[in-house]
Amino acid sequence: MDSSFFPISYLLFFIYYLFMLGWLRKYFLLVLAFLSFSMAAFLWVFSSRQPVLIVTDASFSQLYGRERLQQKTGEISRALFRPLVPVIVSENAGPDHVAIAVEEAFSSPWAVLFPHRYHEGARLYKKNNPDIRVLLLGNGQKPGDFAETDITFVYTDSGLDLYRAGLCAGYLAKEKKVLFFDDGLFPEDLKEKMIEDFASFGFSQEPVFNRSHVNYASYEDLGCVVLASPASRFFEQRLDIPIIVFSWVDPDLTPRDIKLVFDDSLWTLAKRALKLPHGSGETKEILLPSAPALLKDRIDRKRDVWKLRSLLRKKL
Repeated sequence: MDSSFFPISYLLFFIYYLFMLGWLRKYFLLVLAFLSFSMAAFLWVFSSRQPVLIVTDASFSQLYGRERLQQKTGEISRALFRPLVPVIVSENAGPDHVAIAVEEAFSSPWAVLFPHRYHEGARLYKKNNPDIRVLLLGNGQKPGDFAETDITFVYTDSGLDLYRAGLCAGYLAKEKKVLFFDDGLFPEDLKEKMIEDFASFGFSQEPVFNRSHVNYASYEDLGCVVLASPASRFFEQRLDIPIIVFSWVDPDLTPRDIKLVFDDSLWTLAKRALKLPHGSGETKEILLPSAPALLKDRIDRKRDVWKLRSLLRKKL
């Protein structure tokens, strides 16, 4: 099944076409009854399916954006053809409170997704509900004593993300330097591959890799900056250059200098993680890249948008 419902515009056009032929005018009530029954049956089947539960907290909802969260909820529901129910807990909720909140939300969901910071709550819930599929998403290290939990661990492929971000930064830099704030996250072998691939669009500058707590002096030489770690000090420079960030924040709320946002939030990874085949009996680990949001309205030339999209599809 496609990731979206049958477009309503096609249905309306089909009805209009039949009406113009005169067929619909003759059987209008019959067709209307059929469409009403079909819609009711569709909604009944959808609402009767076991839901997916996603554990989150109020602060994340504010950061991510409520409208964006609703949009993403609908997108995941359509892709899975089942309801998606957020379970909102306190930021400092203990494992017992998290597990109880999930159990009270729905007794037998199809799957439950937990952010990594609630991993103890996920373990307790799985212990009490061994037949429910549980996924733990995030960048944290898998606890060593989780081997027998049958929990699926979903991690961000940060190496691939940084490689793609670097290629885009090199293209946007226009022969000036690229600065990475990556806190040592960028694997050395991928750095070398990125530098080699710069040649595909004629970029020859050597990128600079820096840690967020280390001050950088030569900002005037920069053509693009990649913020893969917290570096609030950088924004004090007020430079008018393209910026690529790794963040969960709503892209529409960011400064216009930000051209590309890599989002590896729970809500972004959920759809792809849940659509992957799964089974029981062993702990699985899944590696997924972030979902990059290219802010094309902030990029002047269409050909630059096309080139950046092709770089974001690059594989290792």
